[in-house]
Amino acid sequence: MRGLTGVKILAVAACALALSACGSGSTASPPAATEDAAADATTPAIDGAPADAGAEAKTPADSATDATDAGCALHLTDAPGGSADAGWLEITPLDAGTAAVVAEKVTYTSSGLQVHAVVCHPADGQRHPTILFNHGGFTGLNASADGGPPGAATDISFCTGFANNGFAVGASSYRGEDGSQGHVEVCLGEVDDVRALMATLKTMPYVDPTRFFAFGGSHGGCITERLALAEPSLRGAVDVSGPGDWGALDAWLHQNLDAGETEPGCGDGGAATCAVVQQFLVSTVEGAIGGGAAQKPCDYADRSPALALGGLAVPTLMAQGTYDTLVAPSQACQKRQALESGGRPVMAWDLDPGLAVRTPSSLCGGPWQSGPLPDVTSPAAWKAADHYLIVYEQQGHTITGPALSQLLQASVSFLESRL
Repeated sequence: MRGLTGVKILAVAACALALSACGSGSTASPPAATEDAAADATTPAIDGAPADAGAEAKTPADSATDATDAGCALHLTDAPGGSADAGWLEITPLDAGTAAVVAEKVTYTSSGLQVHAVVCHPADGQRHPTILFNHGGFTGLNASADGGPPGAATDISFCTGFANNGFAVGASSYRGEDGSQGHVEVCLGEVDDVRALMATLKTMPYVDPTRFFAFGGSHGGCITERLALAEPSLRGAVDVSGPGDWGALDAWLHQNLDAGETEPGCGDGGAATCAVVQQFLVSTVEGAIGGGAAQKPCDYADRSPALALGGLAVPTLMAQGTYDTLVAPSQACQKRQALESGGRPVMAWDLDPGLAVRTPSSLCGGPWQSGPLPDVTSPAAWKAADHYLIVYEQQGHTITGPALSQLLQASVSFLESRL
């Protein structure tokens, strides 16, 4: 396996992981919230309050109790609806392919639906470990049959970049996106789509069926966590800014919109900037589910991996910014608490804006590591634990700058450590 740490293609993952696809040309995407913060701004605690974090976060036990009280029978680990029997229904070569890398737009079957995906792999006739890349947002992959317009091919670059380094990659568009049949369901049927893609890839001659990984951010982070719950054979999973409890998130977003308060991550546009993207998320999620969390508690619970992470068997790396204005930072705390409640310790770091370890830290109630992160260039350094959390202070929904470079290097080393 060729070394991946530090490869330039990882830088393109930032937009691909966001809830709202950036640069895709889609009119459905809202403008991204500005994430500049004053250098002397006070870092809020991660507890899910709309501004200065004075309220206490909902715990996994709280949400599980809410679901139980509502009479919900959770289906977070149910079997997929897709089938690998048909293989690829359609294959279209992408211009992004080279003599060394095959890149294709494919169509496959999931729960009776025809769903599109992008697949890349080395053109060497060998079997390879495979990454299931789960994009963020609800408007599809940033890739088209010709590789996408200039500056908008982040997902295809992720795909070909990893293929250049010895991995096969499968990236589902999900149902209701990129012309796939069906409609957006929000971290529900999309999980079936990725599982069906995984099943189909296992039949391909360029895939090692015993070595699958998952990597996703935002909506894709939620899909990644639910995939890991349903597919314990995964070797490892990376979740960046993924919602863990949609019911709690729906309440948090409404609280922010009702208050109209300015958060540190809103930037120069203040509350109005946040309101645009938060209202887009609320409208998309509630429109897909058919109402808010108060009206549809069981439907929100079925989409909330934090309610079941106590039983997670797949090693995970999670990351979260404290200035995230789309996914409440408390969601990361809730996922951590869920893992630890199931006897799965999480090694966690709170990093200040300069990437120095903040200790002591009061975030999430602790405890936090006082020593440095494992060497982000060394896969061997990431074998000390099965579950990791990195919190980046004053970073927003999309991690940027040196923090992004560090996170992506850590993610690659974490995944390589599980090869």
